[in-house]
Amino acid sequence: MRIQQRFSFLLIGVIIIGIGFTVGIGQFSTNNVQTNKVGITVRLSTIAANIFEFQLRSFAERGRGKSFVGYNIPSELASDAYGRYIVDGSPGIAEIRLSGLSTFDPSWCATMTIDSTGNTSIQYSGWQ
Repeated sequence: MRIQQRFSFLLIGVIIIGIGFTVGIGQFSTNNVQTNKVGITVRLSTIAANIFEFQLRSFAERGRGKSFVGYNIPSELASDAYGRYIVDGSPGIAEIRLSGLSTFDPSWCATMTIDSTGNTSIQYSGWQ
C-alpha cells in the first residue's frame, strides 16, 4: 500500500509540473508576441520622426515644403531584432505608408500611414 501511495503522489506531482510547464510556455509565447508588436510599433514611430526631419530638411534645402517625395528609410533603421521596415509604394506629397514586417512571424505586419499634417495611424494584420 505504501508503494502505491508514493507512486500516486509521484504521478500527481508529475501531472502538476506538466500543467505548470504548459501554462508557462503559453505565457512566454504571449509575451513574445506582444513584445514583438511593441518593438515594431516603436521602430515605425522612430522612422516617422526621421520622416519629419526629412521634411524639415527638404524645405530648408530645396524649398520643397512638406513633401514625402524622395524619402528612403535609412539603412540603420531598415531592420532590427523585431522586423524589417519598408516604404509602401511611392511616397507622395500628401501621404506616406510604412510597413513593419515581423521577423518572429512573417505573416505579422504593422502599417503606419503619415499624412502631410503629421497625423499618424497604424493598423496591424496577422496578430492575434
